[in-house]
Amino acid sequence: MEYIIPLLWLLAVTGFFVVVFNKKIEECIPLSLLSVVNIMIITGFFKKLSYGFYISLILIFLFITITIYKLYKDKHYIKTLNKNFITIGLIFFILIYVYIVVLHKFTTFKYWDDFMHWGFMTKESFRLNAFYSEPESLLLVHKDYPPFSTILEVLWCKLSGNYYNEPFTFRAMSILTLSFIFPIFKNLSIKNKKDYLKGFFFILLFLLVQVLSISDFFPNFTDSIYTDFLIGILLSYGLYHAFNYDNELFETINLSMVLVSLLMVKQMGLPFYLLLMLMIILNIKKINKKEILIMSLFFIVIPFVYYISWNKYIDLLDISGQFSLSQITISKLLGIMKGTVGEPHQIEAFQNFMVALIKRPILDYPIKLNYILSLIITTILITIASYKIKGSYKYTFVYLFGGIAYGFAMLLLYIFSFNDFEGPLLASYERYLGTYIYLGFVLLIFILFDVYSKNNKKIYHYLLTFIIIFSFVMPINAKKLIPKTKYEGYLNNEAFTNLFYVLDTKEITHKKILLISQYTSEVGLVAKYYSPLNHFQIVTLGKPKYDGDYNAWDISLEDFKTELKTYDYIYIYISDDNFYNDYWTKVTDLELFDHHMYKVDVINDEISLTLIY
Repeated sequence: MEYIIPLLWLLAVTGFFVVVFNKKIEECIPLSLLSVVNIMIITGFFKKLSYGFYISLILIFLFITITIYKLYKDKHYIKTLNKNFITIGLIFFILIYVYIVVLHKFTTFKYWDDFMHWGFMTKESFRLNAFYSEPESLLLVHKDYPPFSTILEVLWCKLSGNYYNEPFTFRAMSILTLSFIFPIFKNLSIKNKKDYLKGFFFILLFLLVQVLSISDFFPNFTDSIYTDFLIGILLSYGLYHAFNYDNELFETINLSMVLVSLLMVKQMGLPFYLLLMLMIILNIKKINKKEILIMSLFFIVIPFVYYISWNKYIDLLDISGQFSLSQITISKLLGIMKGTVGEPHQIEAFQNFMVALIKRPILDYPIKLNYILSLIITTILITIASYKIKGSYKYTFVYLFGGIAYGFAMLLLYIFSFNDFEGPLLASYERYLGTYIYLGFVLLIFILFDVYSKNNKKIYHYLLTFIIIFSFVMPINAKKLIPKTKYEGYLNNEAFTNLFYVLDTKEITHKKILLISQYTSEVGLVAKYYSPLNHFQIVTLGKPKYDGDYNAWDISLEDFKTELKTYDYIYIYISDDNFYNDYWTKVTDLELFDHHMYKVDVINDEISLTLIY
C-alpha cells in the first residue's frame, strides 16, 4: 500500500484542480503538491501538521462532489473529463512514479547533512506532528531553516504507511522534482505516436540534467534530500511559467505557490523570489486595477505572510539564525576590497572568492569550467534555444542578470554573514554556485520542450539536444539513475546494524551510552540520528588527531572510570591495543568484543560491566 496510496492520493487531489480550473491533469500535479505542503505549513504554526493533511482529504471530497454535480448537470461533461484525465502526460507520470518507487526502494542516507539535519528534521517533525523547531525537538542545529522540504517528506511518510522511513523522504523529493516537467506535456496528444517519442526523449533529458557533473559535491534526487536542487528547479519552473504568464487565475495561483515555496524552502529563497518577480513584471500584459490587486495579493502579500510568519515564529522560540542579512554593510565593501577596512577574515573571504571565480570549477565535465564560464555557456544555450520565441531576450536577460546578482549575493554572505572559518574557506562554494548553473540547464530543458512540443521537429534536433546535454554528464553520474538492488551505506554495515538491533531488542531508550570508536567519529552522528532518544557520547581514547578533534579523550585511567560511572551503557564500535591495555583491562575482566554493548553498573563505587549483546 505504500506504493499505491500515495499515487491515488496525488491523482485525487490533483483532480480537484483539474475540475475547478478545467486543466489537464499534468498541468496541475506540481500545483497540487505545492499547495498541500504550504497548507500544512500553515497548520504547522498551530502545532498540527496533520490538520493540513486532513484538508487535502477535503479537497478530494470536493473533487468527487464537483465531478458528480457536473456530470448530473451536463451528461456531455464526461468528454471533458476524458480530455483532461486520459492524457499522454498522465501515462508518462505514472511510468515515472513507478520508476521512482523502484529507484528508491533501497536508497538511504549517506551524506553528512542528511544525517545532521535534513533527515533529522523530517524525523522530528513526523514524531511531534509539529515543526522541528519546537522546544521538544531533539534536533540540535539549524532549527531556523525554512520547513518546506521537511513538510513535503512528512506528508509522504503519512501517505506511505504513516511511519518514518528514509526511502519515503527520497520519493517525496523525487516526485516533486520530476513533476515540474509534466505541465509542458499539455501540448502533446495521446493520439499522436510521435508525441510519445517526444515525451520519452525529454524525460530522459530531464533525468540527465539532474545528474550534471557539477564539481565537488552537488546533491540530486537520486541520493540526497538536500534542498539545493529543489530550490533550483522551483525557480526554473517559475521562470518558465512567468514568461508565459497571461493573467489567468490558475497561473496566478500556480506562480503564487512557487513564490511561497521559494521563500519556505531555503534562506537563499529570497533573492530567487525577487528574480522570479522580475520575470513576472517583465511579462505582465495590460491589466486593470482589479488585476493589480489580485496580483499584489498572490505575488506579494501571501508569500510575505509566510515569510514573515516563519521569521516571527523563529524569533518567538528564541532560535538564533545561521546568518543574518542585517550583518551585511554595503558601505564597507569597497574598503574590504581595498584591504583597508574590515576584519582579516572578511578581506580573506573577498580575495578567496575572486580567486575562486577563476580557479574553482563548477562544471567538472567534459572540461573544468569556473562559475563565470559556466554562466556564459548556459546563457548562450538558453539564448540559442529560445531565439525563435517572441520576447526571448527576457529569458537571456533575467537568467544572466540573476547569475551576476546571485554571485554578488554569495560574495556578500561569505564576507559579512559566514563566520571567520567558513567565510574565508568559501564553505560549500561549488554547491551554492552550482545551484544557479543547474537551474539554467533545467530552464533550458523547459524552453526546448516548449519549442519542440509545439512543432514537428526532425529527429536530428532531438539527437543534437541530447548530445549537448549528455556531454555535461559524466558516465559515472549517469549510473546514479540506475536503481540499487540492496541497501548501501550505513544500513548495509554490520557494525551499525548490530548497534541498532541491540537498541531495539533490548528496548534501550532515554539512556546515556558511551560509544568507543578509536578510528572514526562518523558512528556517533549516525547513532544520534537513528536513536535520538538516547544520549550518545562518542570518544576516542588518546591524544587529538587534529585541531578541533573534540571526540578525543586524553585522560587518565581514574578520570575514565569517573566518566564511565555516569553512563548506563558502553558500546564498543572499534577498539585498539591502547584502549584494551590502558583502560579496558584495568576496569573489567570481561573479554573485549568490537560491535558489542555492555551494561554499566556501579556497586560500592566500583564499576561492573555486563555483556548484553
